[in-house]
Amino acid sequence: MKLPLQTILQMNRPLRGMITANTLIHKRREPYLISGDLIVMPGAKLTIEPGVQLHFAPNTGLLVLGHLNATGTPKD
Repeated sequence: MKLPLQTILQMNRPLRGMITANTLIHKRREPYLISGDLIVMPGAKLTIEPGVQLHFAPNTGLLVLGHLNATGTPKD
């Protein structure tokens, strides 16, 4: 069963796979684990809030074919 990324984010599960719709990753106390390649598909936008920590497993990456918005602040 393939779950939408928003559902996976709410369940605190490791992230992986294709982002096909606009998605917002909220700041939280724990870092997000990226357990496999994360691909932002054309027409989709991934927004990462300031202060979000993404921890990538070995040999994984982020490929952006759509849009990425990840603006930090001096504090975060």
